[in-house]
Amino acid sequence: MKILFKVDYQLSRESYELGYTDETTFDFKANTPYTVFGICIWHGALHYLTIEHEGGLPSWYPAEIFRIYDPSLPFDWYFKYYGYNSNTGLVGVWGYKELVESYEHYIGLLERESEHIKIFLERKKEIWGES
Repeated sequence: MKILFKVDYQLSRESYELGYTDETTFDFKANTPYTVFGICIWHGALHYLTIEHEGGLPSWYPAEIFRIYDPSLPFDWYFKYYGYNSNTGLVGVWGYKELVESYEHYIGLLERESEHIKIFLERKKEIWGES
């Protein structure tokens, strides 16, 4: 899946509740396709796992700041439903195997742990052909 940054985005109530504000800035370029490496629903808000700029690290961003450019998903994606009452706030995750099957990997990406960044980079190259 590919997405484009909306310059005139409107944040959702859920994103505001998660701590985003009208002063929150994002380092995406307009009219530049970005690859989605995972999708999650966290505390009721849809997020995409993507990278803001070349050489950057993967992060989760609210879906409403993007529009979908190419809706196709990799054929080998997985899905896990945690449920609306999950104590993690995570309702569901779509993506490559480790992202979906390992909550530890999900957290490891958030915390920028090198072993999890390495797994991400391997899948990025293997699945999307991106280095």
